[in-house]
Amino acid sequence: MRALACCLLFGVAAIAACQSASGVYRPEGSAPAEWRINDHHTLVWNGAPYVPVGARLQPSLADIERAKAAGVLDVLLSVPLGVDLQPLIQAMEAAGMRYLIAIDSLAPGATGVAVEPQTYRVAGITEPRKIEFSLPGATDALAVLVTARDATVMRVDRVVVKDGKFSMDVAPPGSLEHVLLVYPVQTTQSHPDYWEGFDGQRDSVLTTIRRAKTGPGLRGVVNPMGEYVSLAGRSAFVPNGDYFQLEFRQYLEGRYRNLETALRAWAIGINDVASFEDLARLVPLWSGVRGIPQLWDPKTDRLYRANQRTSAVWADIQAVINAAAGRRFDRLCGALRQVADVPIIQEWLGWVAPYEAARPALNGVGMRAMGTTYSELAQTAARAASSAMRWTGPSWLVATDIAPATADPSNAGVIINDLTAMGARGFYFRGIPLDAIAAEKPDPSTADWSPNPLYYPESAANPASPQRLPAGRFWLPAPGGGNRIDLGVGFHAYRYVDKRHTYTAIWTSGATARVKLRLAEPKLATFTTLDGSDPKVKVHKNAVELDLGPLPILVEGTEEIPIPELALADEVARFEALKKMAEAMKRDLAEEDFMHRDAVAGFDRTPGGSFLTMRRAYWSATAKLAPYVWVEAESTRTTNFSELMAVSGASNGSALALRAPTALDPRGYFAEYNVPVRAGDVEVWIAARIPADARGTLTMDIGGQQLRIEEPPVMPYGPGFAWYRLGSTALQGVSMKMTLFVNPEGSSDLQIDAIYICPPGMSPKGAFPPEIVGN
Repeated sequence: MRALACCLLFGVAAIAACQSASGVYRPEGSAPAEWRINDHHTLVWNGAPYVPVGARLQPSLADIERAKAAGVLDVLLSVPLGVDLQPLIQAMEAAGMRYLIAIDSLAPGATGVAVEPQTYRVAGITEPRKIEFSLPGATDALAVLVTARDATVMRVDRVVVKDGKFSMDVAPPGSLEHVLLVYPVQTTQSHPDYWEGFDGQRDSVLTTIRRAKTGPGLRGVVNPMGEYVSLAGRSAFVPNGDYFQLEFRQYLEGRYRNLETALRAWAIGINDVASFEDLARLVPLWSGVRGIPQLWDPKTDRLYRANQRTSAVWADIQAVINAAAGRRFDRLCGALRQVADVPIIQEWLGWVAPYEAARPALNGVGMRAMGTTYSELAQTAARAASSAMRWTGPSWLVATDIAPATADPSNAGVIINDLTAMGARGFYFRGIPLDAIAAEKPDPSTADWSPNPLYYPESAANPASPQRLPAGRFWLPAPGGGNRIDLGVGFHAYRYVDKRHTYTAIWTSGATARVKLRLAEPKLATFTTLDGSDPKVKVHKNAVELDLGPLPILVEGTEEIPIPELALADEVARFEALKKMAEAMKRDLAEEDFMHRDAVAGFDRTPGGSFLTMRRAYWSATAKLAPYVWVEAESTRTTNFSELMAVSGASNGSALALRAPTALDPRGYFAEYNVPVRAGDVEVWIAARIPADARGTLTMDIGGQQLRIEEPPVMPYGPGFAWYRLGSTALQGVSMKMTLFVNPEGSSDLQIDAIYICPPGMSPKGAFPPEIVGN
């Protein structure tokens, strides 16, 4: 009992130490150094701001010597576990360097069951066949053969995976189409191991830092658990280690008290589950809407039917994983601070813990900045800045990995200025000459100010984007809710919602002018300019009049969407123009006309909702009249892609997704479309979120011609989408079949939003189709 009490006291002390944004570093044989992180994301060391400009180096004495010779005295040393750091530390100390130590060994991956029925599936099985594909890291897998029509389970097998290869002979009964669902039991780097593997990694990290005998030059530790592939995998995963199952059982016992209550919460039907230990073993075989409504017991290979719509099983599993991750990561940071009381930094990997908590156990966020143009650097760095800015306490924001696409030494100063404006207060380069780095001097004055962020949901990217705004503001993406708002031509807006902010940002494309915003209850709304100027608000019965220009104004205090009267007038005029076009072309817009007139009639009662209905009618009418063809990728009815998924910020709120850790289907992946033809020469475009190294795997078969991505992306929008030009072709006829193919050699993770076939020169602009009336 005494030992347990000591452990608990150590854990509490460690977490409290790590959560502190100040400390005293006591290097052996040297004077202690007091440090703190101020409110402007700057490390203050012994009373002086520390704003390093340095190099990211490999653990090489030669590299350290070259940096010293060039005059680079601030370095980030990237080291794998097991390297003898003492000679490297001694060399840096002898050179008078200040340094961060980054652990770049891979963090341990968890072992468990990957529940990805949208990914590990082979469709179109109508006759006996051998199914083989790679499953690296897997020992075995559950294979379930189901009917494609209603997911009736026809066969259940436990398949041993030999040498990373899944192999199974499948003979479907009858002539119906079947689907094979595979649930691998594997070790994966996509999901960190916070149980058995964590303890060993923690001990290795602590031992590495302790044995390094760091001197007075140490300024921090980066990536305390090592390099993660992901801090939280997007896919569903159930760890199967003894420690996890023990914690899961204890959690279930504490939450539900008795087994019958737990079984009801998990919506399990007839069963023979006898204990919480049995319950903690069960693995749900569905993820989202994909999969089958069954729970699998890996010990007995029995399946238990459940209601996947109401079952609490996934919520319970995720609660235990999240609690373990937060608790153990916090304790690791605290333990590191007790070995060397310096700031602990984690490089950004997603909108996840450990740095998305309001008061995380970390002391800072590492920013990666890649590319050559301002836009490219801002896109890769802005999310880390956003995470650090949203902490309720101080955070050190450090650009730990700046890798320009070209080694032009003139880039360094420009990049530093851009990242400083974003809030970075430390800069470590790789890939540019050391003397160019040495020529850049730190600016301690930046310790006295920081940008005032304005957040937008990632779904609202284009029109919003990471950029400087007047009055010290900076536009940053954030994981909050909301979306862009379609106000037609001339106005832009988006809604943003998180735990601390709720507002609509609205602005114009033109010069500042007096504008009336229609609201059903205008007295509830408040209006804030970004630069503190007076918008000269005048409240009317059903509107607010104010000065509105190209700088966003924040509308708060109301859930309503403010609609500019000018936008309403323009929308009505444009729809009337479409009706005249339809009459001339002898096209039927009766349905759209009724929808639009009904929305106009209800505008005074509900301006926001009515206007968005008008826009839907407008775009539906445009699709019937346009000289182009706009196809939503998720509209396919014949595909073996992973799933049709909701994606906020996509052109229609959904996209066609492919997530394949390995090439499962020898046919590759395809999606077929029957589309109308606009005869003549056309350009073919596709809007997608697709990694650069996967762009060569995509082809489009259209009009008997195969087209590929051959140009860089343009017009980025939403959460990572951009437009890719596939080329030109000539079409004839009334309708045609079009097939999209992806033939990956390995893994694939991409989303297709829309396909656009247009006359030459009528290029796409973003998430909405081009206008065909007016400017």
